[in-house]
Amino acid sequence: MDPGPRRAGRGGAPPRPAGLAPPRPPARPAPATRPARPARRASSYRGHLPPPHPSTPPRPPGGPRPTRATCPRPTRRPRPAPPGGPRPAPATRRPGEPRPTGAPGPRPPADAVPPGGPPSAPATRRPAPRASSHPSHLPPPHPPIPPRPPGGPRPARPAGLAPPARREALQAPPRHLQSRPARRAPSGPAPSFPAPAPPFPPLALSRPLEAKSVDTSTTPQGFEDLVGDRQVFFQEYFNRKPLLRRGALDGRARDLVSVRQLDDIVAMQTVSPAYLRIAKDGRGVPGKAYTRTVSDRGAGLTEAVVAGQVYELFRSGGTVTWNALNHFLPSARRLAEMFAATFACESEVVAFLTPAGRDGYAPHHDPVDVYVIQIEGTKDWRIWEPPAGRRAGKVSYRPEDLGAPAIETTLRAGDVLYLPYGTPHAAAAKDQVSLHLSVTVEPRRWRDLLADTVQHLLADPAFDGFPYLAEPAAPDTAATLGALSARLAGLLTGLDTDAEAVRLREMGAARAGAGRPREFERLASADVLAPAALLRRSPVPLEIGPSDGARSALLVNGHRLAVPDAVAEALRALADGRAVAAARFFPGVDEARSVHVAQGLTRLGVLETADRN
Repeated sequence: MDPGPRRAGRGGAPPRPAGLAPPRPPARPAPATRPARPARRASSYRGHLPPPHPSTPPRPPGGPRPTRATCPRPTRRPRPAPPGGPRPAPATRRPGEPRPTGAPGPRPPADAVPPGGPPSAPATRRPAPRASSHPSHLPPPHPPIPPRPPGGPRPARPAGLAPPARREALQAPPRHLQSRPARRAPSGPAPSFPAPAPPFPPLALSRPLEAKSVDTSTTPQGFEDLVGDRQVFFQEYFNRKPLLRRGALDGRARDLVSVRQLDDIVAMQTVSPAYLRIAKDGRGVPGKAYTRTVSDRGAGLTEAVVAGQVYELFRSGGTVTWNALNHFLPSARRLAEMFAATFACESEVVAFLTPAGRDGYAPHHDPVDVYVIQIEGTKDWRIWEPPAGRRAGKVSYRPEDLGAPAIETTLRAGDVLYLPYGTPHAAAAKDQVSLHLSVTVEPRRWRDLLADTVQHLLADPAFDGFPYLAEPAAPDTAATLGALSARLAGLLTGLDTDAEAVRLREMGAARAGAGRPREFERLASADVLAPAALLRRSPVPLEIGPSDGARSALLVNGHRLAVPDAVAEALRALADGRAVAAARFFPGVDEARSVHVAQGLTRLGVLETADRN
């Protein structure tokens, strides 16, 4: 099909038919334009705002890239030149261009003045810029310092130049890389120097360290330390009149008890009020003022002393009394043991702590013998003559009823005072806190001794019956009572008085609060029993039954056991107090088995070591 004639167009193109729109030219790619650089963040100070950055003109199609002249960089404020001359400006490099290599360009002269005039000198010298590995960043060398002429002034050091010593230190290698010169051997005899002293002087011990045993204390070792001659005391003073001994325990009284130990006792959480009493203005303070109920999970258990309330009552003038101190302190227990061994009866150690310038209790007498030991401070005592008919109970008096005291004295630390039972007395502290102990002893009367003897005889099984005494009484009740009375009279008539006196004395000395059983120590020593250890029968009751031909029965502390007949015979042989070595206790066997059997009997309490007190 022939489209017809065409009109020559641009570039020899055929003419466009009438009524036909010209063809749409193809889309040309947009010229690559450089994105505008973001403006610098303006400071709050308007004077520091940089000039506005001109926009980059569009690149014409096919035209050259605009030069830096058409898009200049913002001007920068000149920096002050560092010491030694200004630093060279870095070479201008377009984006994408490789870094220049080779030798740097010419260096500007040192006397060149930067635009804007020479920089002002800083107030303080700035350190030289850190040298880079690039040669162009090295500062120029300092000019040499001229030598100082003899007698002339010291030449000025150029600005930025360190002192000579500092320069040498900076230029020298590190100390650990420096080579040390060899020491030159000294000529002549070698000098002698004293040996260097040790960093700390050796400890000088006045005596070797050793474990302090409670039995080697400086507390009184005998009753004579308190009262002097025993025979004179019992003939002239005992139960007759008071006795005062000055300095009987001088230097040793504080070994019995101290104020710090009393603090420790009060600090216990469950001290019963029965152990502590407080008196103020001569009268006792109710226990509710210094006690509380100790509870466990909401259930009340017992009453206990409150330490804070005890201290408050003492500060307000109250005298604090610790009863039965021998139940808490070993030293007080040894003291009670000494009195129990002397009088064969129970004794009690009581402590009295009185504030300075305060009275203790009102004038009174005690139904027991009192041995006073002054521990700390001083105390004034007033003592009256004991009345003719001394009463057994504790009685208080009024001073006007007693009259003038027979003795007025002041006790100091180490003094001992004896007061027979029923002797009225009163005490008051002076210018400092007073602490003294009172050992109370109540010797057993004849009625007490006879009651103990009869009670011991009534252990006969013949007195175990239960009579019927209600109306109408059994016809044989009176006859049985007469027969048993005659039997008791016969036992009393045939009594071995010497043996009974020994039994009463031993029973009194072993009263509660004085003895030291040492059972834990005995059991621990049985585990390391040596073959040569001497053993003896203990006071524990032992029953040895008959033999069945090979073994015998033993009954001790509720335990029933069977032992070889040779062991039973050895126990019978030790009944008289003799001692035997553990290795020879069981005859006819080797040493190891004999020691093993002795250990078992020692743990049961049948045997004990012969050196045990």
